[in-house]
Amino acid sequence: MARNNSLWPVAIIAVAAVAGLFLFLINGGSISSLTGSCPASNVEPLAGAVGDSQVFFCPEDKCADQLISKINSAQSTLDIAIYSFTHDEIGAALIDAKNRGVSVRVVFDYTQASNEYSEDEKMMQAGIPIRVRKASGYMHNKFTVIDGNFVATGSFNYSANADEKNDENLIFLWSKDLATQYAAEFEELWAQSAS
Repeated sequence: MARNNSLWPVAIIAVAAVAGLFLFLINGGSISSLTGSCPASNVEPLAGAVGDSQVFFCPEDKCADQLISKINSAQSTLDIAIYSFTHDEIGAALIDAKNRGVSVRVVFDYTQASNEYSEDEKMMQAGIPIRVRKASGYMHNKFTVIDGNFVATGSFNYSANADEKNDENLIFLWSKDLATQYAAEFEELWAQSAS
């Protein structure tokens, strides 16, 4: 059962604040500079940036079905950065979205894309642009940006194990501000990854 109560927006804002701090630090900010006025950077403050939110927990909330429902509602764009992607039904939903005219792009982690069950080859065969991120560490993101105003994120990898066996979470955020920040991160990953 989906949990939707008044405490979740507070939790989401806290998570978003930590994510904002992380982006601030990796973009050249420093902890000592936070005691004064915020230095110029490309990271916008997150306060008040979260609109509606919804949280699901796997396996009881059937996270894959929840995500597929959102993929099926996409009108123009689907940008995905995902560590492990082996879930056939999620892959089929992305191919269906591409076939109905939605622009779909996916960044995979290098180590996971080499898995024989990874959806990367199916995506390529369907004409979906993919890139593979190979860096000194894992591309461990798990997020989807839909139509520039919605983000799905959390610990949920797009796999049957994550959906049916693991304790995972999937968070839906209806926020243009957060979607813009996730889209910027996606563009950076896209530019740094091989096709």
